[in-house]
Amino acid sequence: MHESAQTPPERTAFRARALRIIRAAGDELLELLEELHVAALSDAASTSAPGPTNGELLLEAQAAWRLLGVGPTRFYQLRREAGFPAPAQMPGPRAEARYRRADLEAWVASLPNAARPKAVGEQSA
Repeated sequence: MHESAQTPPERTAFRARALRIIRAAGDELLELLEELHVAALSDAASTSAPGPTNGELLLEAQAAWRLLGVGPTRFYQLRREAGFPAPAQMPGPRAEARYRRADLEAWVASLPNAARPKAVGEQSA
């Protein structure tokens, strides 16, 4: 065979180079696959869940937290706070609660602005 003509050190060096090339290519491939996966998840979320910019009057929980720019954990924390809009209960035995877009937008508008940090040496008014 062709491989028997190589001496062991040459074969070892060849294998080491080949493994480095394969690992580098594998790392690049993994990065590309991760980018494709993230893009696919983003596309799936935009087509399977109502988007906050689609103009729906009633939003499922996922669309509501996307509209607010928070994740699910923070959304459910906010839900427990006083003043957070209550969901509307859709009719039907297995209907999910939906959030009124207008209620969420009004709630956001009612939030106080964040205080501007004081500059070093600045005194309170």
